[in-house]
Amino acid sequence: MHSGLTGFTGDSISPLGAVTLPITLGVPPRSKTVMSTFLVVDLPTAYNAILGRPTLNKIRAVVSTYHQTVKFSTHAEAGEVWGSPRETKQCYLTTVSLHKRARTEQPPGDPREMKKPTPHPEPTAPTCDVPLMKDRLDRTIRIGSELPEQEREQLVGFLQENADVFAWSPSDMTGVDLKTTVYRAWYCYPLPRIDQFVDATAGHARLSFMDAFSGYNQIRMAPEDQEDTAFLTDRGAYFYKVMSFGLKNTGATYQRIVNKMFAQQIGLNIEVYVDDMIMKSRATADHLTDLAETFATLRRYGLRLNHDVVCVPPG
Repeated sequence: MHSGLTGFTGDSISPLGAVTLPITLGVPPRSKTVMSTFLVVDLPTAYNAILGRPTLNKIRAVVSTYHQTVKFSTHAEAGEVWGSPRETKQCYLTTVSLHKRARTEQPPGDPREMKKPTPHPEPTAPTCDVPLMKDRLDRTIRIGSELPEQEREQLVGFLQENADVFAWSPSDMTGVDLKTTVYRAWYCYPLPRIDQFVDATAGHARLSFMDAFSGYNQIRMAPEDQEDTAFLTDRGAYFYKVMSFGLKNTGATYQRIVNKMFAQQIGLNIEVYVDDMIMKSRATADHLTDLAETFATLRRYGLRLNHDVVCVPPG
């Protein structure tokens, strides 16, 4: 691990990374080649690279700023590298003329929290918001605005009766039972392809797009693994009690869980990609029945949905 670089004024910058390269000083036969590690930083400078004390010590260099030369031992005679007064002056003038950029040092982020954006399937048909609870008009869900009136009323009534399956805050989540999530033998669990996930919905009369509330955070960490996720803050040491987004096996673990939960439905009336779900029905009249089956599964395992549910005709 490489610490940040600190200047005379106390300004600090974190390196973007490090690279080890072979460098050759002098002219054969009075030359020497060594491997040197360079820290890569984003700074305006007239120099392409600066040799630090570790490299100078490695080649046993003797530096004379007055003579603008560096001498070092080789297998033959002493090697020598001369500086050019003209280039030295040019580098100095370039450095002075560089525009000083205001720089606010950002602390390095937690690599566990850095993840690539995951594609999410979205409906193309127009939607509208309807209240899910009569006493909480701010809690709404989205449904297709082009659904027939009778079908729309039946759908809204069904969703209102099953409002307990939705979550608006972490306090609404019961968490998935550890018996469902535990898997003693480790192996690489493959994720489905998102394009196949979407293509599997072709030819269906009704689709409902759903995703789990706070996704991975509904999965509890095994007590014996919680300390392995510990991290330090200025207020103390903490660890995760639920699955963190940054863990490398999070996606595969979640996919294995939902595949186990919906094993009897996947391919028939539901497709699941990690925390995204698409309910599909060949006939319009079957959609509420399919939704009821799915909601019963969610309720049985304690998984809660985001309130952003969309039921639309395929478009």
